[in-house]
Amino acid sequence: MNKIYRKVWNPSLGCLIVASELARAKGKGASPASARTAALVLGFATWMCTSSAIASGADAVVGSGQASSKKVALGGPVALQGSQEVSDHLFDANGATDGSEDASATGNHSVAAGASATASGAGAVAMGANALASGLNSIAQGNRATALGPNTVAIGNSAQVGIAGSAIKNDQSMAIGATAMSIGQNNIAFGPAAHAAARDSSNNFTQPVVNAIAIGNGAISQGNGDIMVGASSVSYGASSDSTDPTTKVVIPGQVEEYNTAIGTGTIVSRGASRNTLIGAGTGVAANTNSAVVIGDRAIGYRSYETVIGAGAYGIGQGATAIGGYLNWFPAIGQTSVPVMTRGGGTGTTIASSYGAQAIGSSALAQSNYSTAIGPAATASGTRLATGQIGTQGTDPSVVGGSVAVGFLSQAQNDFSIALGSMSKATGDHAVAIGHSSTSAGAQAVALGYQSFARYGQSTAIGSNSVAWGIQSIALGQAATAAWIRDIAIGANTLVDGGMGVNNTALGAGATVLRAADGSDVSNAIAFGASASASAESATALGDSAAVSGAYGTALGASSDVTGFAATAVGNGSTAAGDYGTAVGTASLAENVNSTAIGASSYAAGANSTAVGSNSAAFADSSSVYGADSMATDVEATALGYRSMAQAVGATAIGANAIATGKNSVAIGANSVAEQDNTVSIGSAGSERRITNVATGTNNTDAVNVAQLNAAVAAGGGDILQQAVLFNGPDGEANANGQKLVNLAAGTASTDAVNIGQLGGVTSALGGGAMINAYGAVIGPVYHVQNGIQTNVGDALSALDGAVTNLNGRVTTLESHGGGAPPPYIDGNSGISSQAHANAGNSAGVAVGYNANASGDNASVLGQNATALGSYGTAIGNDSYAAGPHDTALGGNAKVHADGSVAVGANSTVAAAATNSVSVGADSAVTAASATAIGQAASATASGSVALGQGSVADRDNTVSVGSATNNRQIANVAAGTQGTDAVNVNQLTTQTQQAIQTANSYTDASSRQAVQSANAYTDQTFQKVNDQFKQQSKRIDQTGAMGAAMTQMAVNTAGLRTDNRVGAGFGGQGSQTALSVGYQRVLNKEGSATLSIGGSVSNGGNASFGMGAGFGW
Repeated sequence: MNKIYRKVWNPSLGCLIVASELARAKGKGASPASARTAALVLGFATWMCTSSAIASGADAVVGSGQASSKKVALGGPVALQGSQEVSDHLFDANGATDGSEDASATGNHSVAAGASATASGAGAVAMGANALASGLNSIAQGNRATALGPNTVAIGNSAQVGIAGSAIKNDQSMAIGATAMSIGQNNIAFGPAAHAAARDSSNNFTQPVVNAIAIGNGAISQGNGDIMVGASSVSYGASSDSTDPTTKVVIPGQVEEYNTAIGTGTIVSRGASRNTLIGAGTGVAANTNSAVVIGDRAIGYRSYETVIGAGAYGIGQGATAIGGYLNWFPAIGQTSVPVMTRGGGTGTTIASSYGAQAIGSSALAQSNYSTAIGPAATASGTRLATGQIGTQGTDPSVVGGSVAVGFLSQAQNDFSIALGSMSKATGDHAVAIGHSSTSAGAQAVALGYQSFARYGQSTAIGSNSVAWGIQSIALGQAATAAWIRDIAIGANTLVDGGMGVNNTALGAGATVLRAADGSDVSNAIAFGASASASAESATALGDSAAVSGAYGTALGASSDVTGFAATAVGNGSTAAGDYGTAVGTASLAENVNSTAIGASSYAAGANSTAVGSNSAAFADSSSVYGADSMATDVEATALGYRSMAQAVGATAIGANAIATGKNSVAIGANSVAEQDNTVSIGSAGSERRITNVATGTNNTDAVNVAQLNAAVAAGGGDILQQAVLFNGPDGEANANGQKLVNLAAGTASTDAVNIGQLGGVTSALGGGAMINAYGAVIGPVYHVQNGIQTNVGDALSALDGAVTNLNGRVTTLESHGGGAPPPYIDGNSGISSQAHANAGNSAGVAVGYNANASGDNASVLGQNATALGSYGTAIGNDSYAAGPHDTALGGNAKVHADGSVAVGANSTVAAAATNSVSVGADSAVTAASATAIGQAASATASGSVALGQGSVADRDNTVSVGSATNNRQIANVAAGTQGTDAVNVNQLTTQTQQAIQTANSYTDASSRQAVQSANAYTDQTFQKVNDQFKQQSKRIDQTGAMGAAMTQMAVNTAGLRTDNRVGAGFGGQGSQTALSVGYQRVLNKEGSATLSIGGSVSNGGNASFGMGAGFGW
């Protein structure tokens, strides 16, 4: 605390002495610190212990009761008893003796010694030429020493207490030292040119101070209660300048008091009060209050600061600066200096704003409430007057709050934090933690060695991580997020889609890059170690998964997508064609719109489909369903385990079925169709019967046994015995028959039919069909789907294919309606995004809630879908493939036997039905090597085939096209040529007519009977033919109406955004109409997966069905 000194009576010495305010009389003494302060004046106490006389030497007598005497005796044994003699040996003085320089002592007990010395107060002492002591007990000692006022002391050449002629009181003040000066009460000026006084407007020391102390050569104390200790220490009081003591002027109304300064060259500027300074060159600025400044050249610029350390600065109210001077440029090789210049790379500790804290050599806290800790640390803000030390932080309501901790750390904006050597946070609310970390954007975060967060709200965590874009995130060693909202998580991850946004890479070494043509990429995702996405909206999930096709999706280790909007799911799966889909380990969809589902499945042709492990569709528009199945030519179809279709338009249905002829059909396990345009239901040595065949009516209809028996019976049962045979020269039978002319049009069922009637039938076919001049039928030509078809069957097949394709597109439209990310996915070799899916064994793929692909290389897709055997495939909710190479496709499709296929909702293959095929909703196979095709079709006998809705094959090695209560015709049957070929109506009719004509040669009655029988049958047959064509035309219109209804249903639900969507559509074609109903379900809250199912029914009773699933992320 500041000390106030006063004069007290010392009974031991018998005189007044200067003592501290802490001194006690006849009681407890002051503390040691107080005693030390008082000791500063005790050294000269004996100089002041004089009253009315001075005696020196033994036996000296002073005064001797003569009050008016002006004589002084110095030394002994001199006795000056009223005499004016002076001993030449003991006392000498020089001056005029003519009375012009006589000393004057006018006060009681006063003493004046010296030429023109004057002691004018009681007990006053004036010693020295022109010395003046005026006032009670005043002392002036030295040439021109002046002590004006009670108990004042002036010792030294021209030492001065008070101003002659002034009314200012100077009680108890002292000035000791040449030219020392004190003006005002209770002051001490000790030392050459020391001043305890204030300057006036003319820069002269004429103004009083009280309780001031100035100790030291040139020390100046201009404020009340100021204590300045040290050579050239200065307090400037209310003067106008704080640095140049020669130009100070008084500022009215300003008060400076109670400062304490110890040290050479200390400075207390104008208006400063109650400050404490210790150290050479220390100082406080104008109007600074209650600051503590300690250290060589330490400076306090604002009130309530604590500044400690050589060269430290405090420039903010309440700031703390602790640390010494540091030469830091040579240590770090810097070539520029911070905002507050510290002179060529060297600097002092500075706290320059309200509440700032600077701790450490050359630390700088430059914004309000900022903190800088560490050598050369800097904490600053935007609310500064750049480069002007002493002018920042004048508004305490403005908060900077930056924090810098560590060598050369820099927090250069409001609320920024830099923690670590050479760390740097330059944005508002930015955070940089770690050696050489940098956070340059507002609210950016950089954490780790050399981490870098460039723009606003970016985050870089990990050594050498870089988050460059706005709101970007880089997490992991050397992770890089290059642009807006990019995310890179994992060591060495890289997201650099150019100017693209919203890209994400997750996993060590994962990358999102620009496209191959250099275009920018947005919304891409690479998830997994070394995963790569380099196209717009691409998604790569899995170890080393790669997507370079826009909107493509790759799920699984080493999966690869290069086609536009293509999808690959499974370890090593590849989708190379646009819109291609590959699902299963090592599956490959190579061409546009191709689909490969199952381990090692391969779809090579455009619009091709391969479903089942090791299945392969090599040609355009080819389709295979079943493990190891194969289609090698255009529009070929193979359905069943190891089935093969190896010619244009060929179809093989059934396990090991083979179709090698063009447009041929092989139906049933092990069936072989080798000839063009034929249907085979067995093979050589393994023929099948066709059961449940309705009576044929058209020329190309199949004939059942009943018809054949009737025809034989109509001929009397012995046609050959009664026939007329024309034998040729070779002796062989000639069956060319006879021509009937002038035949009227038949009207009754038993009448013959002429060419004119046949022409009416052919015209009903359309397409230019007719009877030529030779009686031959000219077939129709139909233009369907930009192609030419030459018979009704091919036209219907083409139309059916178009409708199927339309249905596929509708399903695709439904499945893409959600646009959400994929739900439950698991892949044994690298896919694992959400729970519930399980790909338990080698290279399995499971997609869907609770999906389970536990068999090696198994593939499942759908909720609760299960494939337990190796290379098994299950697609559809609740689908089930139990054994190796099994394929279950459709909701609740179940395959319990090895090497079998079930396609359609609720289709089943029983455990005993190995190598079987069940196609159609609710179809079922319960016997080995059997085939059931059609809704609710059933094959219960070994090697049997059931074709059509509700058909039942219950006898071994038979083909059934109906049931016992629901027979069907087999149409478009070519004329049989082999013993095991089917016979059509035309063949039967021809043979019957020939038999009748031959019989007529024997007898007219027999001939007429035969002709009538033939005519009746022919009339009936052609009538049925006409009916069949009408029915076929009606079915074509029904099919078109159903396709239109399905389209309308899908279009009207595509834009809905609810969890459950139900749509209906109406369509019409010709005279036929149809109604479709569909349902779509969003499977999870995120909307990332959908399932749809729909069906259509015509007014004629025909129906179609479709289902689909979709996922996204």
